[in-house]
Amino acid sequence: MNLSIRGKLLIYVLESIILTSVAMSSAALLAGSCVKMEMTGTETEETEPPVDGVEDEAGERKATVRFNALEKAPLTKAGSGMEGIRIGIYKDGMLAGSLEADEEPLEMSLNIGDTYTYYATANITAFTFPVQEKSIKSKRINVTPGEPSGNFPMSDSGSFTVKNSSMRVDIFMKRLYARIRFSVDASDVEGLEITSVRIRQAATAVGVFGNSQPLITKDGDYASEAELTALNAGSEISLYLPENRQGVLLPDNADSWLKVPDSIPGKAGYCSYIEVEGTFSGEGEFVGDIVYRFYLGQDVTSDFNVVRNTDNTVRLIPSRESIRRPSWKIDGSDVYADIPFASINTAGSIYYITKEESNTQKYSASWRKLIRNKDSYILIGSYNGGTVGVSSNLKNWKFYSVKSTIPCAIAYGNGRYVVSGGDGTVHVSTDCIKWTVYSPGNITELKFGNGMFIGVGGKKIYSSKDGVKWNVAETDYAVTKVAAGDGEFIVVGNNRNIYKSVDGVKWTSISSATVPGSPYDLAYGNGTYVLSTRTQIYWSADGETWENCNVYQYANIVFDFRDGIFLAGYNGPSGSRYSTSLDGKVWNETGRNTTMSSISDVCIID
Repeated sequence: MNLSIRGKLLIYVLESIILTSVAMSSAALLAGSCVKMEMTGTETEETEPPVDGVEDEAGERKATVRFNALEKAPLTKAGSGMEGIRIGIYKDGMLAGSLEADEEPLEMSLNIGDTYTYYATANITAFTFPVQEKSIKSKRINVTPGEPSGNFPMSDSGSFTVKNSSMRVDIFMKRLYARIRFSVDASDVEGLEITSVRIRQAATAVGVFGNSQPLITKDGDYASEAELTALNAGSEISLYLPENRQGVLLPDNADSWLKVPDSIPGKAGYCSYIEVEGTFSGEGEFVGDIVYRFYLGQDVTSDFNVVRNTDNTVRLIPSRESIRRPSWKIDGSDVYADIPFASINTAGSIYYITKEESNTQKYSASWRKLIRNKDSYILIGSYNGGTVGVSSNLKNWKFYSVKSTIPCAIAYGNGRYVVSGGDGTVHVSTDCIKWTVYSPGNITELKFGNGMFIGVGGKKIYSSKDGVKWNVAETDYAVTKVAAGDGEFIVVGNNRNIYKSVDGVKWTSISSATVPGSPYDLAYGNGTYVLSTRTQIYWSADGETWENCNVYQYANIVFDFRDGIFLAGYNGPSGSRYSTSLDGKVWNETGRNTTMSSISDVCIID
């Protein structure tokens, strides 16, 4: 969220919400200003020399003070004028007199040299001024939580000293409402339609001259069908809500994700927020309903004040990243990814499906792994001996031999392809055509991450930056699967053992953690590890504590991860099935192939 207040720019990155709040001031006549915007409550003296004034019976010198007629500057909506103007004048804490709009001119005889305080209202029915000034701060009025059907209630207060026998006091009224200009930029997530925009927990009462901390809130203004149509076409709409000053409730907070109800117990039900609902049509890669919520305020981390007479611009920019981080702010639990993917099996099939087409090719081969780099897809397996296949479109393939009976793992990184042969050798190439053979040991699984190739096999962990020189670490138990996390590596084994490393060289056994079962595949993405045990999927935030996703995925589950989306492929009762997940916890089946079984790997297509 980017938030700009009176020209000062504060930067906030959240699910892509940009909020700008500008107080109505003399810098610009913003829509909705009721008078020329200068300094609130300033006084303007006449240019002629002062005169003595008129003495009353008590010998005090009097002056005629004229209160400037309030100019009517329209809002961009109907009913923006002023009616029922009332002005109360106080001296030494007591009511000295009052005026109403039907009194022309708005003048009062006051003592020269004395200082007075004024309080003015407009569009507030039958407002009365208390005798004691101290009571006026507690005066509250009931308001419509949504946009008023008529003119906005307004008020202003200030002080002045009578200096001349004839002087003018300019009063600049403020609406007791704030305006929200709302728009959506969904260019990062194709196919999103906004179905509802609503102010939640709007104030039902407002302090006319202060003390606007409502104890009762209701649903407020909302976008009409016509406004939703305009919003989805790229236009801006306006919503209105009464002032709601709940204060700076999180003064030490610097994390925008913590500006949520759980952080403000006791206040969560009083702070105004915007709730935006939308649905993904499937035109892009996402399908399902999503909800965005965000508290309003003068910043994105600590302030919960909705300020009267301000013009606020809120731009929602839904992003892939925001969908993947569900919280109170974003509920994407019903959103799933419908993405193009490819899969291979040990029976020689290469299958892919996109929104436009699907294709299956069959070879007399046994395919083991399928990966992609920037330009190509690369598979390995046995096809007239050890083979590496290269394709730019998954349809037209070129095959190259490697000196291994059945290559079992491949990884790409640092400009090199590394293929492990499962026979103690690795094959290294920069183009998949010419290969150089090295013999570090029997590597059965291989991944690249954090600038390192990490392999496992037996009771050994292998690491290398170039695929040529390898470091070998011994383990107490056999290890079978590896994943590169955010600045760390983990390997797991069939004995439910886990090892961790930050450099790929020194490894620590995590004795307090255990793998839920015999691992079949392991992957990492978006701060989450996912692990399969042939028939179940587990997820973990740290690679140590694992939680069952409670999704029966049949057998032989393999993973891929790209651009914030997990893909799982597995063997069902009739052919292969495919599921996706945005967080590694909730999985949605998105595809089936009744002609393909024995899946060995899956790959997300660009």
